[in-house]
Amino acid sequence: MATESVSYRRIVAIALPVIAANILLPLQGLVDTAIMGHFQKAVYLSALGLGAAAFSLLYVSVNFLQYATSGLSAQALGAQDYARLQRILWRALLIAASLGCIFWLARHLIIALAQTYFAADGQIADLMGEYMRWRIIGAPLELGIYCTIGWFAGQSQTRAILIQQAVLTGSNIVLSLLLVYGFDMAIRGVALGTVIANLLALSYGLWAVNTRQHSFQLNFLRPDWSRILRWQEIRAVLSLNRDLLIRSTMLVLCISWFSRMGNTLGENILAANVVLFWFLYIAAYALDGIAVAAEGLTGQSIGEGNASRLSLIIRRCTIASLVTALAITLIYSAGFPLFLAVMTDIETVAEIAYRYRWWAIILPIAGVGGYLLDGFYFAATAAAPLRNTMIIIAIITLPLSAWLTHTYGNGGLWLSIYVFLLLRPILLAPKLPSTLRRALQG
Repeated sequence: MATESVSYRRIVAIALPVIAANILLPLQGLVDTAIMGHFQKAVYLSALGLGAAAFSLLYVSVNFLQYATSGLSAQALGAQDYARLQRILWRALLIAASLGCIFWLARHLIIALAQTYFAADGQIADLMGEYMRWRIIGAPLELGIYCTIGWFAGQSQTRAILIQQAVLTGSNIVLSLLLVYGFDMAIRGVALGTVIANLLALSYGLWAVNTRQHSFQLNFLRPDWSRILRWQEIRAVLSLNRDLLIRSTMLVLCISWFSRMGNTLGENILAANVVLFWFLYIAAYALDGIAVAAEGLTGQSIGEGNASRLSLIIRRCTIASLVTALAITLIYSAGFPLFLAVMTDIETVAEIAYRYRWWAIILPIAGVGGYLLDGFYFAATAAAPLRNTMIIIAIITLPLSAWLTHTYGNGGLWLSIYVFLLLRPILLAPKLPSTLRRALQG
């Protein structure tokens, strides 16, 4: 394949739609947070923050649906095996539907466990439970979106990801505003708006998948069920998904633990951290754009068996990631006052958030290595190193965070977040060369 296919222009062309899509993703949550942030009591903002964190723990722990689908799809495209591309997505969708139904059936237990884990009580617990009861209705839809995003990402079809995310975000913002202010549904309206928006976004994604399959002379609605349900292939996918499930669970456990630690510092600090944590989420979504480009191009090169192209991809994606992280940090620094004014007008919460602003502003620089390395490992479908690394990080981070928060308050909590971010590249980078060599050898 020509060198132009891994030029900086090519990387940017793949990454920009993902960055735009990923910026749209937290935008819907930002609007929900802003709506609750302008209610008279901080309890609404706190309940939404804990409810959203609970769903991050629940849903993102199964985002192996996206990452496994992406890595497998990239390798199948590189090998020009278009029928395998179809089977990969169908298996993922079947797993997503099954898990979503299990989540809904277990909703009462899930809500109770979330309230206990986040130490929510009183009115915060009641509002958190109301939000979760409505939003969990859409579990199969949200998990299905993970599958379509991964399928498109592996093929570097990032424009489809952007359009799907635009449908999700745009409809969710309109519906949340309508249901909260038009129908006076408060936090319930925010949750229901998300459910309906997920239905619309998944519908677009499946339509786009069918269109893509027609370009390969295949009909997505007429799959080869005998191959899709073949146990040997299912077992290989389940093994990959198992390791990624453990990895994702440990990752989100650490992130949600930071929210739990914030809750021990009082209602106002918790609310301020809900606002500041958006800097972490936005940075992750933006840096993920380069990681998705790296993942798709790396996986396709592995499928082709092209070692020289793979080496070029690694170098150029690394440089692109570092530049992106610096740019995000500069934007954060310049735009923080405006961001804070938009997010809340509760004076005490705003003062606390401003006091700890620099912890949030320089997050992208600390986190860039972990996000990029994840992309390389996903492309190689090397789940075991990711699993083992996140287990080690969780063992270190959770007790360290509890001690730092208890000893140094909110500053200690933020310090533990930086330890979490920096441990990922420190542990993953040394193993990358051997991991990619094994993937190239098949």
